Amino acid sequence: MGPVRARLITALALLVPAPALAEVCDKLRPGWVPGSPPVGWLGETLFTFTSPPALLLLALFGLAMWRGWRWLLVIVTLAAVALAFLLFLGNSAEMAAAARTEGCMGSQNPAAALSLLLGVLAFLRFWKRLG
Repeated sequence: MGPVRARLITALALLVPAPALAEVCDKLRPGWVPGSPPVGWLGETLFTFTSPPALLLLALFGLAMWRGWRWLLVIVTLAAVALAFLLFLGNSAEMAAAARTEGCMGSQNPAAALSLLLGVLAFLRFWKRLG
């Protein structure tokens, strides 16, 4: 029973979250504290859209919708679709999956959908300006 017990204890020890998993959270979310509650989709969307590139995209989107400049509408459309694509790809990454199991990161799909919606709205405004 000795070797079997040792193997069971080793297997159980490997199943417990270790500091190696928390290292993923240190890289992706440096300010996250391990004891805090898990981040949901709303928290992840807020985190994404309060980053400097997303704030710049939102400011350009507002300016493009207000002024209706076609060249800016094209830039905003391309940037929003690119951001949505990058968020969608980043959501399926191995490190993101490990961070979601640890609880320091939520799903990025709602943020990608919102970015894609901004791109569609800018494109529709561009289409309206053409006609």
